[in-house]
Amino acid sequence: MSDLDPVPHAVEVGSQGLSSEDIHQIAASALEYVRAQPREHTQFGDVAYDPKVEMMIGLDQIPDDIGRRFDSHGIAKGLTIDQVSSLNQLLTTGIDPSRQFFHSAPLKGAVEAAAALGAGGPLEGAFIILGEVNKPLTEGIRYVLTNTPFVQSIPLLSGKFPQVEFIPILSAAKRLQEVVTK
Repeated sequence: MSDLDPVPHAVEVGSQGLSSEDIHQIAASALEYVRAQPREHTQFGDVAYDPKVEMMIGLDQIPDDIGRRFDSHGIAKGLTIDQVSSLNQLLTTGIDPSRQFFHSAPLKGAVEAAAALGAGGPLEGAFIILGEVNKPLTEGIRYVLTNTPFVQSIPLLSGKFPQVEFIPILSAAKRLQEVVTK
């Protein structure tokens, strides 16, 4: 068995997911978004835009009782293009449930769990993948929380992965509440 085997909610067998061109386009668009943001004037001087702040705000808005119901994994390693490539791989091939080193944690509590594992946690990344409500990620990826610089790529991502719902991080609290209360 390979590290990544097909799972429910992954792309249909034979689908290629994102092309190399798509991956480059998404990464370049996100980087351009970040570069275009104005610097903020603070008492400590000019501060550059930092997407981690929006990820932090979005996660903080999710009530604990909702967040604990979603198994999550942040995609935060490497350059922007590496994070998009990692998302593509997970969505096209799935997660191998026998893989020992695939770490996930409840969405609320993920920062503490990641810190315990020596990781930076989902705040530093572009995406956070989620399973179905009350199900482990190894049973399938159903939602992807998308950090603000990548929101403009949601139509492309949704077109390539229609079984997965891409949720802008700043809308996550409302949408996950709706999902849980269905």
